[in-house]
Amino acid sequence: FDTTVCHPHRCVLIIMKTLGFGTGRNHGSDGNNADGEKQQHATNNCLLDCDRSENIIVRAWRILNETPLDPQGVALLYPVIVLSCAAISLAAKGMGSESKNEDDD
Repeated sequence: FDTTVCHPHRCVLIIMKTLGFGTGRNHGSDGNNADGEKQQHATNNCLLDCDRSENIIVRAWRILNETPLDPQGVALLYPVIVLSCAAISLAAKGMGSESKNEDDD
């Protein structure tokens, strides 16, 4: 039996960073770079600000945390990259519908 399991959570961060969407507010463990200097969040290099990217990442992680509970075994049927991209897409779509609902109030 091959019981190797790959978790897609880290892949979410890699995809968000690679596509230029940002890595959220907590992208460093202590906020320092390799030289020990404080990092500045460079939002001008990212398509989304830190709060929005953080929100998408948190939502995507929540979606991924629930995939093993699916009785159809979706988490075992698809590669990690597909699950990560789907979670990011669903998280971003969820943010769009919520902002529309806030505008309606």
